Amino acid sequence: MEQYGLDLLEPCEPTEICEVETFEASCGRGLRTLKQILPGEVVLADKPVLPPCADADEFAAAASSLWTELTPEEQMRLMALRWRSNSAPPAQAGPGLVVPATGRLRGIASFNGMAVVKLVMKPSALKTLEAQPCNGVAVYLNGSMLNHSCFPTVNRLPFSSCLVVRASRDLFLGEELVCAYTEVRAPFYIRQAELESTWAFRCCCWRCLLEERVWAAAPEADRVARSAWRRFERRRKDGTCSEEELRELVNSTADSTKTALAEFLVAIQDRTDLLPAEVLQERGFQRYQAACQCTAADVRALDLTGNTPTHKSTDDLLAFYRLLLASFWAAPAFELAFGLQESQRYEEAHQLWLAVRNVTAELLPFSPSHTAAATEASLSAMAAESVAWEEHVQESVRICCGTYGSGAWLRLAAGRLEHLASPTRRQLEECVANCERLIQAGTVPQSTCEGANATSLEGLD
Repeated sequence: MEQYGLDLLEPCEPTEICEVETFEASCGRGLRTLKQILPGEVVLADKPVLPPCADADEFAAAASSLWTELTPEEQMRLMALRWRSNSAPPAQAGPGLVVPATGRLRGIASFNGMAVVKLVMKPSALKTLEAQPCNGVAVYLNGSMLNHSCFPTVNRLPFSSCLVVRASRDLFLGEELVCAYTEVRAPFYIRQAELESTWAFRCCCWRCLLEERVWAAAPEADRVARSAWRRFERRRKDGTCSEEELRELVNSTADSTKTALAEFLVAIQDRTDLLPAEVLQERGFQRYQAACQCTAADVRALDLTGNTPTHKSTDDLLAFYRLLLASFWAAPAFELAFGLQESQRYEEAHQLWLAVRNVTAELLPFSPSHTAAATEASLSAMAAESVAWEEHVQESVRICCGTYGSGAWLRLAAGRLEHLASPTRRQLEECVANCERLIQAGTVPQSTCEGANATSLEGLD
């Protein structure tokens, strides 16, 4: 198991590494790369300035008590962090000779603290890492410089002993690292409300600008999608969402998203200003730019049953559709896939998990959510006795290694493997080990199951 893998769940003293530098970004200070980085590579490993605390109040008390034990540089950098909505870090902050005010230290923890991750067993018996305030809150001096985007380029895992930041996409020299402060698999207006209430800013990333214009071009589809999301949130909170209702929500949000995309493509033929320069100039948008030359008929003709698109423009259009699906569709689809699996309808669950995996990969590649969906897709393929189950396992191992490092897949899936027959389990473990050896040797292909790369939404009625 590599140095920055799941072994960090146990006490250890990681060596701090940093492939980034601080710079003045448009929204304040940020972090950017010092070299080209590949997806899955560790970009930053940062120790917390203090051991994790229960909350911001406890952090303020601990920082006050241990202030003189911090180095002058740690004091200076801690005091330079934002601590209230209208505060700006000083251009040159010197170490304080006296203990800072409790309110300021509390504010620093509130704005910069990260909930620590813990290994959690899900109802499906698959383990995943989840960050919850109840696990403790830690402040990382380098990691606090990460700015937010609803289209993140890095995945951060705040372990109690070390923050590990991995690239989730290709990063070029000098490119800013951006992470997600909030759940980005939620509609645009939900994300904005949480960011404004918690961090006192409105996100202006290219995804938000684009998504706002897409849904504004289709008011009726927007109304239907928002209504479906409110129903889903109510049912999820009450724990009363039936399979029938989940199925209806999944189909409704998929249809609304398809309608919004079609109407947007019609609108931009007459109004080129619907695609502002801030969107067109972003490298992340380049993957979807060719889709803007497509028509509403192209959207209606999208083959979502598993066939690979034959033209680049329709390939980009499918990618664009997946990106939009991440907002309203992904969360209820995740819940429905779990329900189908619990009902032992493995083939149907497998097809939906593939769709969830591919939609999640568009927005949050090499993330815990991506890994969970890919692993569930592979395990449901095994349960359905698919002839391609090994290819799906290999793909999920590749994604898991890019998210957590080598050696994590079997640890996360251990609970699900306990009930497998011994020959099947040995075959699976050998498949995983072989795949990890290929990954470490740098010879594993980018995708080992190309035939399942199209989003499958059919057959859910």
